[in-house]
Amino acid sequence: MKIPATRILLPIPALTLVVALLALSNISVTGASEDDEPSVYLIGAPFQEEDGSDFIIVSAVASKMDRIYGFSLEISYNPAVVAVRDADPVRSGVQPDFREGFLGLDRVFEVRNSASNGIITVAGTLMAPSPPVWGELVLVDVEFDFRANSTSQTIIEIESVTLVHPDGSEQITDVSNYLLISRLEPDAGQGGSDGDGDDYDGF
Repeated sequence: MKIPATRILLPIPALTLVVALLALSNISVTGASEDDEPSVYLIGAPFQEEDGSDFIIVSAVASKMDRIYGFSLEISYNPAVVAVRDADPVRSGVQPDFREGFLGLDRVFEVRNSASNGIITVAGTLMAPSPPVWGELVLVDVEFDFRANSTSQTIIEIESVTLVHPDGSEQITDVSNYLLISRLEPDAGQGGSDGDGDDYDGF
């Protein structure tokens, strides 16, 4: 099953809180790289529980990262169509589970983690003496449940994202912000598209 997606370049806002934390941590790094600018994009795939209920997993992926030490991310969704799976139902509000990817690394301080009114907000920074991150890494995985009797498709978007270096400076980043994803068709296999029409085998 294909997941059509459109990639759009957006400007990147400031990451004030994470930058402030990095400034207080007194971290210094030498030997800056001349690597290509990183990009952040969404991939997703539909799944189905044994009871027939539909859910999707969406990942925000950062590639070609160069000495990244913290990030801030806002993802929007349609709460009339999908609901974020709550990792801690005892607490008030919705707490997405971001323990995989960047926030699953050792010595990470989670600055923000919330989901309300169709906006997921998450920010985190590594803590000294952890080394910065290079290359490609999933920033977050988010699970959504399709609401009963809702439409068969939904749009997930990156509203804003900022990657920062250990010195608090921002990494210029291209953003592919738009993902259209559908329910899993009956008897269909898991999988999706990377936005260029090429299939992938899911997660």
